[in-house]
Amino acid sequence: MKYKINQSRLYTLASQFIISHLGDINIDGDIGELGIFKKNGVEMALLIYLQQTNSYLLRIDDDLYDKTMNLFLLDFDEMGEILTKLIYDLTGADVEIIETFDR
Repeated sequence: MKYKINQSRLYTLASQFIISHLGDINIDGDIGELGIFKKNGVEMALLIYLQQTNSYLLRIDDDLYDKTMNLFLLDFDEMGEILTKLIYDLTGADVEIIETFDR
């Protein structure tokens, strides 16, 4: 059987996949400080406030980022859209920069 999936549904599925791997967020101080997503005691993402631009930097685990891109056949722009919207929906933070890090 052949299935077609629209872009909106693809983004929703990718977002749900990311959420299932991010874990819980712990906010250190005000939301303008630092948010840490941890799953099973492992940091999966950091949300860092950039005072000079009044925006946020998202640092996400490289394995999670790559796994999501490969599983859903996404490019960098699509991942940026998904992560920006996801973090805004979860925290209300406007992400301006996305970086990856190795654990």
